[in-house]
Order: sequence, then C-alpha cells, then structure tokens
Amino acid sequence: MVAIDRLAAYEARQDNTPHGSGNATPGRSPGHTATGSRQPIPLRPGPAQKPVELILTRQLAGYVDVATLLFDAALTLVFYNDAAAALLGRAFESTGPLPPSERQITLGLGSPAGDPVALAVTDNVPTHGHMTLRTFDAQAVEVACTVVPMRGQTGESVGAVAYLWAVGTQ
Repeated sequence: MVAIDRLAAYEARQDNTPHGSGNATPGRSPGHTATGSRQPIPLRPGPAQKPVELILTRQLAGYVDVATLLFDAALTLVFYNDAAAALLGRAFESTGPLPPSERQITLGLGSPAGDPVALAVTDNVPTHGHMTLRTFDAQAVEVACTVVPMRGQTGESVGAVAYLWAVGTQ
C-alpha cells in the first residue's frame, strides 16, 4: 500500500511540472487525458534541445584523447573537446558553436574533394583523408581527418563526428 501511495504522489508531482501535458488528470501520469485515454508523449527533442545522439557523443568526446569535433545536421560545429582545442589553439568555451560559413572561413576544414562534414551528413558517407586545417591563430596544420555520419533512431541525419590528428604524430 505504501508503494502505491508513493507512486500516486510521484504522478501528482509530475502533473504539476512544466513538461506535463497540461490536461492530465490529477493522480495520473502526464500522458493521460481527463477522459483516461493515453496520449503519446513526444520523444524527439524540442527546437532548443539537441538530439540525444549528439548529447551522448558530446559526453563521450570529453573523455577521449583524440581531437574530436561534433557537428549537427545543419553542419554547425556544436562542440569540440580539449584535444581539439589544443590543436585549434582555442577552447570551445571561448568560441562557442560555429555555423558552417564561419567554420569554413575560420578553420578551412575542407579538402579539394569538398567538405567532408557535408558529405558525411548529407550523403551518409563516412570520409577519411588528409587536409589543411587553419587554427584560430591562422597557423596551417596538416591533419588526417575521419568523419563519421550520425543517424537518429528513425534514420534521420543528426550530424557527424570528426576525429583529427596532426599528420606525422602518433
């Protein structure tokens, strides 16, 4: 009986939270309407949120020692880790996200075959190659770059992750 009371109290608190459906019946979970029918709760993030795949990849990037750049489906550079900051010459916290036009001008991440990030995101094609990267201090660095496209659970493109390392280093 105590467990049922706790569940009812939990569900009542959920009904009063901002993410509740607004038309939930007290004592029922947020997906229930006043008539008792179940409404689906949207699983995709809202416009201000990033897809869960990007969030998890960003978390992982913080723990790897290879320069990792994370791009969303709009080709915006949404995060890079400390190893990438060492290569680029500036921490992500000081630059923030870079839209595609600014990223191309600032970093020059591209090759004669085109933008490997755009190819990965739009065509779902992983790419690998050598290219010249401009640091934030306008230094040219030859890098090897592997870009892997990322797809969501429904198959839509959510972005790409790029791994970089200076050519000739281990």
